Amino acid sequence: MRKSLKTSRHGVTRLSVSSPQGKTIQRLIELAKTIFSEAEALVNEAALAELSSRAGVLMISEINFYEEVARFEADLIRLALEHSGGNQSRAARLLCLRATTLHWKIKQYGILV
Repeated sequence: MRKSLKTSRHGVTRLSVSSPQGKTIQRLIELAKTIFSEAEALVNEAALAELSSRAGVLMISEINFYEEVARFEADLIRLALEHSGGNQSRAARLLCLRATTLHWKIKQYGILV
């Protein structure tokens, strides 16, 4: 089996592996990209709020940390379920969670499987 990893200055762009482990790594890379883009959006939002407050205009009255974390966690769970074809055990492994924890979070957030 031949493995090749292509990288750029922005990180991993392509992984050529024809094994189940390679597919798992590709899924993890996609999840990491999602996490990175979400974090980048939050940083941009915070920077805009800071600039706005310096100019005397308050655009964001308050950011509830726990609501943002819950929203992000639910989105990440949905993405893992999508990548696992709805298989909760595989999604749990992909997220490094126990299946019971994932099942509880799915119920908590009202995620349809």
